[in-house]
Amino acid sequence: SIQWTLALQRQLTDTVAFDVAYVGNHGVKLSYSPDFNRIDRDTGLRPVAGFSRFRHYSSEDSSTYHGLQTSLRRRFADNFGFHLNYTYSVNLAYFRGRLWCCGAWDAPQELDLLHDNRGLTQQHCRHRFQGSVLFELPLGDSLLLEGWRIGGLVGIHPDG
Repeated sequence: SIQWTLALQRQLTDTVAFDVAYVGNHGVKLSYSPDFNRIDRDTGLRPVAGFSRFRHYSSEDSSTYHGLQTSLRRRFADNFGFHLNYTYSVNLAYFRGRLWCCGAWDAPQELDLLHDNRGLTQQHCRHRFQGSVLFELPLGDSLLLEGWRIGGLVGIHPDG
């Protein structure tokens, strides 16, 4: 796995900061196990008659991830804090790189042309928003009411 990151951070106020980062990852020599002796689309016959299809395991696959990650956070102060994150990304691979379709994973159509099968992986999520908030309730100064906090989490993943 080859990984890289370029990030910038900016303090906006005493309690608020903004981060933006480009994150990348390239996986090499990943497991690849296509079906051989599949029925030919043109003839309807198997290349080696009398045998069923079989899997061959090798390390020919690779993957690529590119992401723009942003974060806005407010340190807990004056009874309030939050953390907001947004990521825009793409995750690609060759073998079984395409998403679930029609009840099965889409294997390469041509085993000799693996690069033509490059597509989105099952882990692909183009847009991802995460947020959290924490608020201290102003219930009073008594030992029983003091220090109560309420918080919330939200996650929005429109791609699945």
